[in-house]
Amino acid sequence: KKHKSDESDGLILCVTCEKAMTGTKLSKCNKGHCVCATCLEAQVKSILTGDVKQKNIRCPANACIETLSFDELKRALPSF
Repeated sequence: KKHKSDESDGLILCVTCEKAMTGTKLSKCNKGHCVCATCLEAQVKSILTGDVKQKNIRCPANACIETLSFDELKRALPSF
């Protein structure tokens, strides 16, 4: 299943929850996979609380090894 933007309405699917969102509520890895702010926030909290042992925020897309840049994180999570 591909996760591409729907050109007709400007919505993009999150690779984790598959909800359609606008681009301002999403972060994108270098390969173009998008993750919504809600899923991204859950991943960040898991790392900060020690539930997940990793140093970087990785793209949650299946088999993707990219990390999300600080700028991408800040775009989706401006309160962090």
